[in-house]
Amino acid sequence: MRQLAGVLASLTAAAVLDGCMGTTDIQVVDKIDHLQAYYCATPNQDVCTDRGDPIPDGALPPITESFQVWAFYQGWVSTYWQLNTNGDSTKSANKFEQDSTHVWINLNGGGASSYTVHVFIKNQVGLITATDDSLRWTFK
Repeated sequence: MRQLAGVLASLTAAAVLDGCMGTTDIQVVDKIDHLQAYYCATPNQDVCTDRGDPIPDGALPPITESFQVWAFYQGWVSTYWQLNTNGDSTKSANKFEQDSTHVWINLNGGGASSYTVHVFIKNQVGLITATDDSLRWTFK
């Protein structure tokens, strides 16, 4: 699906674990503190590289330009992102980052009546989820 290309193209895996002596104390967490969508700092971009103002709760994201979704947490988290459109979904690649992570999304003009951005945390057992780890939008 074309609208998922933005999500998949924007994701890369990253892990920086080396400290001065070859080891680093890493606090791996199992929850997301906050999930928030943001406009791009520069409007009308196909790819959103810089975060702008938050998209207010209850407002729809832009369908003709890209925007970002951020997951905030303390410590290190391995996340998987998923974009659902009218029941279809695609999972992204893994991202392992400290204190926050984000993806950019471009809905490429819309076309679906509903979109859900869902973030999963991977732990030793597998993918886990929480009640507040999704953003949902319904276009009428």
